[in-house]
Amino acid sequence: MKKIMKKSMKKNRLIYSSILALASVVFVSSCQDDFSEGDLLELQNDLAKESDSIAAAKSLEALNAAGEMVSFQFKVVDTDGLGVEGLNVSMVAAAESGTADNQTLVTDASGSVFFDRVAVGGNTVTVSGESIIDVTLNVDFGQIQEGKHFQIVHQQIIPTPVTENAIITVLGGNSATATVKGVATIETDLTNDTKEVPQDIRIMANFDDSLVSQGSVDIDYFYATNDNALSLGSAMVDNATGEYTMEVPAGVNFDLMVPEVQAEQRLAINGVDGKDLDQPEYRNILTSYGPQYGTDFIPTVPGARIVFDQPESAGGEGFTLALSKVGRTLPVVSISSSTPQINNYMINQFTNRGSGYIASPKVSVSDPTGYGAYVRAEIRVNSITGATLANAGTGYVANTEYDFDFEIDYTNANGDIFTYEYPSGDNLIAVTTNGTGEFTQAAFDNALSTATGNFFDNPISISNFDVVEMRIVQNDNANGDAVYIVTAANSEVFEIQVIDGGEDYTDPSFTFDSGSAAITTHAFGTQWRYDVDNSGVTAPYTLVPSDISIHYQPVSTASVFEDYDYLDMSDFTIDANGNVQFQDPLADDHITEFFSSEMPRITVVEPESTSASKYINSFDINEDGQVEDISTYSDELNDFSNSNGEGYTDNFGAAIVPSIDGAPGSGATIEITDGIYYSNGEYQWFGDYIITDQGSGYLQNLNVQNSTSSYSLGGDATNVTLEEGTTHVVNIRYGTGNKSEDVY
Repeated sequence: MKKIMKKSMKKNRLIYSSILALASVVFVSSCQDDFSEGDLLELQNDLAKESDSIAAAKSLEALNAAGEMVSFQFKVVDTDGLGVEGLNVSMVAAAESGTADNQTLVTDASGSVFFDRVAVGGNTVTVSGESIIDVTLNVDFGQIQEGKHFQIVHQQIIPTPVTENAIITVLGGNSATATVKGVATIETDLTNDTKEVPQDIRIMANFDDSLVSQGSVDIDYFYATNDNALSLGSAMVDNATGEYTMEVPAGVNFDLMVPEVQAEQRLAINGVDGKDLDQPEYRNILTSYGPQYGTDFIPTVPGARIVFDQPESAGGEGFTLALSKVGRTLPVVSISSSTPQINNYMINQFTNRGSGYIASPKVSVSDPTGYGAYVRAEIRVNSITGATLANAGTGYVANTEYDFDFEIDYTNANGDIFTYEYPSGDNLIAVTTNGTGEFTQAAFDNALSTATGNFFDNPISISNFDVVEMRIVQNDNANGDAVYIVTAANSEVFEIQVIDGGEDYTDPSFTFDSGSAAITTHAFGTQWRYDVDNSGVTAPYTLVPSDISIHYQPVSTASVFEDYDYLDMSDFTIDANGNVQFQDPLADDHITEFFSSEMPRITVVEPESTSASKYINSFDINEDGQVEDISTYSDELNDFSNSNGEGYTDNFGAAIVPSIDGAPGSGATIEITDGIYYSNGEYQWFGDYIITDQGSGYLQNLNVQNSTSSYSLGGDATNVTLEEGTTHVVNIRYGTGNKSEDVY
């Protein structure tokens, strides 16, 4: 009835929605000029019909809730087809109100009851009694149908009651019986080879498919299970022996119902959720047993492990290295680029080439420690824009044009002056003598103003010379040369040359004594001297640090990653005060191989004391329980790390013990052999050993039950029919189950 009411309510909601929709149409249409009187009458007629439909639905609901449409004849028989008297038959209808809601009747001598008022729709029927196995079923009387459950006469709903019927079979205590028995076992302790007994479980017979129902209605769902006091079809498993014995009706088909079990399972484990335990443990893990759970992995936990003596604490904290630059010579190179230029770990860049030079500017090198470098500036002359007559010359023919050449005076590092006629300056300019055979200033100025390209077809780069003076000379006449000294030029510094790199430079910068030329030094890489620094030691050292690395930034014009060098720790030792010192404090090789302009960064990994670590696998233990060997790897652990130990100062010992306290096995002994004493005070074991006694009683696997076993039944348990007086054996094996935790 509830289903019908919900459908009716849904229908009513649809009706109400339709009414609202129609009302909206009325409102909107009333705003239109062409809404006629006929339209209004049609709309009113539609609303009246909707109102009648709502009233009819409500009337049907009320009639059904009162049980006016269906009666139900219900009969209960035993397995011999005879009616069972005195049983309680209860019906709960789907209706939410009315006389059909809840009815309970008692079967008569024929096993029958008659419900004269039943709601159409779903109904739950329960049959119970002291002599039977209680049953529950759902009976569906379908949907209310016109012509079957009611008729409409003169617009009035007239019920036409229908009588439905059904016959069901129940199981009683007086039936002829057979016996089902067996033993139930379960693996709840994997550390022994004995099967356990599941606790507090009931084995039951399911007769659902055998209890035949017949009649005019559909029985959607039917079940019969024995959860009452009768022993028929039900038996408890003995908590001590695992045995059970159950009586079942002879000749009745049944399925054996075995409950799922959840129980704590004891086992040895190495780890949980992928993480190793510090040492193996016994754990109780909630485990599920049954056909849908299957089985999972059983860990292998070797029964012996090796325990090494712990090294003393390495101590020590706060040591570092003090760094200082190692001076070097300047690279003997030419520097000319206006973009960063790298030469032998030095990066320079012209930021201004200056102008108007008639002699090379002097280059100074400033540095906190360096000295002795000689650097020469070299100029490029694009054109000469002025010169002054210094010697008019003699012996020249009057009013005659002569070609002049270009020469320079230059100096060396010692200040000596030399003259050099520059080859590319031959026939630089033609100047005409006056009427007396002499050269004048006016004649030169006139020649300069008309000279093509102001003397030069191409600029003259005066390489390899430190120019003191530039001159324009006419030296064809043996009697006396004419000379013009250059006083103005379109020129610049195009490069500097390091002639002598000097010594001990750490941070050089280059400057010019005249003009606006400028060079920036972006980086000057040096090696770095490192020395021990114990000023920050807060705890004395017993061992040298594990590692010392020097991290540096390589010298480059491009982006670079930080690089690093590891130091050789054999170069260090510990003094009597617990300070870190050099093995040879006078050695001159405490210098980095790398060059860097930035202060490097020191990383000190403090000394560690870690115990030696080896593993005993299951195959290292023989079948007689003796430890024959130890391994450098583990078949069972995820994070095992083989180690010969760190931080030992002397030879040390080891013991072979059961993997878990209380596990069997004793007597195995081992001796650690072969190691070396380093000059830094550390003793290093090479990994050799002698098993001096193999002991006895150790298990290859603490999980003695090391093979999985699945849930299974020993005997037919489905679709079983037994003859009277026979015994059917079904042994129940729950197996090793499926654990709720991921252990290994």
